[in-house]
This record gives sequence, C-alpha cells and structure tokens, in this order.
Amino acid sequence: GTWTAEAYVDPKGQAIGSTPFQVEDFVPARIRVDLKTEAKDLRVNKPAVVAIDAQFLYGAPAAELATEASLTLQQAAKPFPDYSDYKFGLVQDAFSPRTRPITTPATDAAGQSRVDILLDGLPDTTVPLEAEIRTAVFDSSGRTANETMTLPVRQEHPWIGLKPLFTGKSLNDNDI
Repeated sequence: GTWTAEAYVDPKGQAIGSTPFQVEDFVPARIRVDLKTEAKDLRVNKPAVVAIDAQFLYGAPAAELATEASLTLQQAAKPFPDYSDYKFGLVQDAFSPRTRPITTPATDAAGQSRVDILLDGLPDTTVPLEAEIRTAVFDSSGRTANETMTLPVRQEHPWIGLKPLFTGKSLNDNDI
C-alpha cells in the first residue's frame, strides 16, 4: 500500500516535511539463467547457437520449463572496439530496431536448452548492427527469469570509418 514518512524537529510540533512511498510484495527470483555461445559474431547464412543453462537457486536444475527467445537487430553502439574514435555509416541513415521471436525448446532434465540463430538476410543499411538475444525461462508459477546477450553482426563487405577531428555530428559548408 501507500505509506507516508514524516520528519519532525520537535516530536510535539508540526512535521517539517513528508514524502509518500509505495510498499509492495516482492518475490525474489528463483531461477538463475546463464547464456553461452562459441560465436564471436553473427553472419548471414552462418548458424549460431546460444546455450541456455537454467538452475534453481537452491541447486536443482530448472528442468522441463518453457522458454522463449527473441532477437533484436539494432544499431551497434561501439561496432569496432579497436576503432572507437571512428564513425561508420551515413549520418542520415537512421536504423530502427527490429525484433523477431525465435522458437526455443523447453529445458531438458539438466535445465539446458538452446537458441538456434540463422540470419537469412540483413536490412539495407550503412550502419553497423548488433543482435541482442533475449531469453526467458518460465517457472511453474509463470514468472520468468530473463537473460540477455549481445553479439556484433558482421557483413562480408569492408567498412569505411571516418575519424572526425571536429566536435559535433557534422560540419557546415565552408567549415574548416
């Protein structure tokens, strides 16, 4: 429910301040989910597997539980860590994230499942992309334990990067 905390300088005087706050039930997580993959990046027509390991926090495997996953293609924040000062892609090329569900099997007796990823094509864009893989494992009460992994998406063409020697996003005409 909603409660109010009041502050007093004199316990018999008026409150000098107050603030409302909300108290709600909290049910702690019961499942730990870990994601692992051998893939360093995602490429078109190159399958990748993300392993899901779900374990109850009291030690038992999270066996025979439903899972779900989704993949979101989005503009990469730092596409090439060795070239973090460089900009890639056209400034005017805005890319909106695109999400699609991925079918995943339930966990097995050991609490293991997998996400099979196959990119059959990429959107037409000049900006480098990354893939965010979100997974959820449903416990018997329907609550989820979620985990996320991000992998760079690599295309087969070379990238041109520019290292700006100015501040801001772009230069105006005749700026030096």
